[in-house]
Amino acid sequence: MELLNSTDYPNYFLRRLVSWVAKQVDYPVREIRKAEFRNSTEYLRSGRAWLHQKRILVRVGPENRFPGHPLYCKGVPEWPLRRIHALIEVTAHELCHLDQERRVPYRGGKRLHRREREPNMMGRDVMIAFLEKEDELMAQWMEPPKRAAKPKKSAVEKREEAARANLANWERKLKLAKTKVRKYKQKVKYYDNRNAARSGD
Repeated sequence: MELLNSTDYPNYFLRRLVSWVAKQVDYPVREIRKAEFRNSTEYLRSGRAWLHQKRILVRVGPENRFPGHPLYCKGVPEWPLRRIHALIEVTAHELCHLDQERRVPYRGGKRLHRREREPNMMGRDVMIAFLEKEDELMAQWMEPPKRAAKPKKSAVEKREEAARANLANWERKLKLAKTKVRKYKQKVKYYDNRNAARSGD
């Protein structure tokens, strides 16, 4: 999964979050090609799913815009809505759209409200599941990886590395060739001297 991140959440945090949410939605995380997370100044929370590209976009506003209680979430005890809850809810919503496409491909035409009902309910259910284990999950997701991921090399860096490896390889061959040339020059010189001595006799 390609991750694009312009928020203040670490990449490893978002990867773990997406994996957990995908498991709740029952959508294979390996099928997600791209997940993008952005800060939003216009919307409190929003998202989008590109069904055929298997790509999602999640946008959330700053933490100070999240006081209060989500009125749409009936049956849930009152709790202060936070940015992380919106992140979970929107991610689950958009992954549910990808799962809908996997189960019943959308053929276009007029957008049907029934295709939004299931993602709305899924977003609520996954958020409730997160609330039950919030402290535990946040501690797991925020723990830095034991080994920092190596930065990916650019195409130019890969070509440079290949050029240096080829140069070193041919320099070794050149050194070996010089040794062989010197060795066989001595042998040829020996036979030349031997033939010259026989001719003199």
